[in-house]
Amino acid sequence: MIKDIVQFIFIFGVIWLAFALGMTEVYWLYAATDRITCLQAGGSNHDCGKQPFGSIGSSLESLFWSLYGLVDLEVLHVEADHTSTETFGRLLFAGYNVAAVIILLNLLIALMGTTYTNISEHADMEWKFSRSEMWMDYFRHGATVPTPFNIIPTPKSLVKVMQYLINHVLCKICSKKVNWVTPRKAKVDDEKYKAVCKQLVMRYVADKASTDRDSGQDGAVKKELRAIKQDLSAVRYEMYGIERRVDKAVEDFNKGSNAISEGMKRVEAEVGGNKLHDNNLLMETKMSSWPPLNE
Repeated sequence: MIKDIVQFIFIFGVIWLAFALGMTEVYWLYAATDRITCLQAGGSNHDCGKQPFGSIGSSLESLFWSLYGLVDLEVLHVEADHTSTETFGRLLFAGYNVAAVIILLNLLIALMGTTYTNISEHADMEWKFSRSEMWMDYFRHGATVPTPFNIIPTPKSLVKVMQYLINHVLCKICSKKVNWVTPRKAKVDDEKYKAVCKQLVMRYVADKASTDRDSGQDGAVKKELRAIKQDLSAVRYEMYGIERRVDKAVEDFNKGSNAISEGMKRVEAEVGGNKLHDNNLLMETKMSSWPPLNE
């Protein structure tokens, strides 16, 4: 809201100064004449004080307090019989009140309402941006835990103290600092960071351009088509998932049927072996009951 308030103050200041200059141009001569007349009549400087529109400063002050109804319309009256001047002064004073009270205040309300609406529409994006900014603060090398827990020594802080002592105390003898991060790793990290930032910027620009294109005359149709496309994509992925589950079920069924077939074969083999064994026993029994060959 600060941006809207600054814009309002700038516009109000321009209008306030413009009307103050106009009122001073209309009444400065009458104010000077009234002051001279008061002093000639024996009045003091305190009694013949400054006139409401006798100078630019007085006009600015009078116009400001008139917003709160603290200025009487009698200050617009002139002693001389100059009806046209008094009428123009009243019209100028009325125009200032209309411009400042009715137009500018409603303009401020409209600006702040628009800003609030935009922020409400992008509340999720604003929250994610703030959350990412906070994460970046804590993901840096300087802090391990948030305040006030960062005053507690951690292994990372102890390592940093040891590195500082090695670089600034022990290595002063050899006048050479130890580089704890290899140049290759630092270069790779920097390249990854730049690549990620570039991709994020490109994605934001593409999304912004798409939003701007959709804000035209055919924006509603494009939004509907995009929604339908998203729904079709969702259905396609759901069908793909269903197909995967069906294929898995068929595969499991085939595995089960194969296992059953193998079991049946084993049972048949065992049953067939038992029958053959029984037949052999029967044949041996019969042969043993036959008479010998020599007989």
